Amino acid sequence: ISLCIGANEKLPSTEYALVDIGGGSTEISICRGRKILHAHSFPLGTARLQQVFLQKSPPKTLALESLRAHIRRLVGQKIQTERWPQVPMLYGSSGTVRALGKLIKKKNGGFALSSVSQLVKRMSRMTTTQLLDIPGMEAKRVDMILAGTLLLEEVALQLQAKRIIPTAFSLRDGILQEQRLLARKHKSSLIELHLDDLFRVAVRFGREEAQLRAVAKFADRLFLKLRAIHRLGPEWKIYFVAAAILRNSGELIGFSAKEEHSYYIVKNLDLPSVQVWEQEFIALLCRYQSGGKAKALASLDAKRRAAFRKILALLRVLDALDLGPGNKLELKGVRLAKGKVELRIDGAGESRLLERRKKLFAEVFHRELSVVLKRS
Repeated sequence: ISLCIGANEKLPSTEYALVDIGGGSTEISICRGRKILHAHSFPLGTARLQQVFLQKSPPKTLALESLRAHIRRLVGQKIQTERWPQVPMLYGSSGTVRALGKLIKKKNGGFALSSVSQLVKRMSRMTTTQLLDIPGMEAKRVDMILAGTLLLEEVALQLQAKRIIPTAFSLRDGILQEQRLLARKHKSSLIELHLDDLFRVAVRFGREEAQLRAVAKFADRLFLKLRAIHRLGPEWKIYFVAAAILRNSGELIGFSAKEEHSYYIVKNLDLPSVQVWEQEFIALLCRYQSGGKAKALASLDAKRRAAFRKILALLRVLDALDLGPGNKLELKGVRLAKGKVELRIDGAGESRLLERRKKLFAEVFHRELSVVLKRS
């Protein structure tokens, strides 16, 4: 947000949208202040739309109508399903929006949606040669300018935005900034910069945020306290914490197969900046949290498979101890002895369930686990 709008820029008091139009996709984020409320990447790139729908110049009316219907279907469905709020203002990044600013001769306050609509109507009747004659037209963008302008118009209409403000930056600047933050904070994965997104996902699937944050804190502390036996680097902790947060997301769909449902949900989440293998890793942890022999690990290399078994052993113990809202879960201490590990925990836990879940712990770490539970 800071890169798109400016770190010191005064932000709108109501919700607003950030839209980045690229050649292969379009990213839309709904924000309030500096907080992102909704975000999604749509397969609506100007190059692809031009190739599929606008092959002739000027295009036929039916082609323009088909393109509009395609954009409305994809964007409108997302807005309705997740109940995105209406926004009066849209900040547009990337070259397409900046190029439109030159054509419309925008002022400092941006330009109105009506100006975009007028430009679409005008360019829809022009050949490529005529488009090149428009003052301010960039030759390198002439082939895709109509697709990009129409796309921006439809997105603004779907969001009910009346005003568009071009920005000096684009999505790649945000990615570079995230990488800088990651290095500055000595983090290993971008998931650590987006933990709040994981909490929001879990809450959306019926989990209680206060309990989730307590469980995440417990997972963080458990990982650190057991470093001497799992011997995993600090970069692996985030996957344990993420799985602890998301592991029961599938309960809302059905309790009997919650693990499979949770796997599907996590596997198909739109998580910002998360690598494919990371998402699969977390999804598999959710799938095997309750038991069973993990068989679907072909997508992970040997190092990741070894780390997976260790984290899964910890997750199964955590899952047996977490009884949900109302049960305080706090790690009070850890005692390591030869062949033994003792956890002293403030909370209730499920003794019979814990006995079953301890088996993988003993198998992986070659130590017997005992848990001392104490209710406050």
